[in-house]
Amino acid sequence: MSDPAAFESRLEKRSEFRKQPVGHSRQGDFIKCVEQKDGAQNKLV
Repeated sequence: MSDPAAFESRLEKRSEFRKQPVGHSRQGDFIKCVEQKDGAQNKLV
């Protein structure tokens, strides 16, 4: 189970996965959430 080569390839895949725009989509969701909050506040005011 503890094959160093397999572990390294898994780490490489994980770092590649991090490079993919996963964080960007999360940032987009965060921005949408903030915009919704701002919009809700604007409607209340």
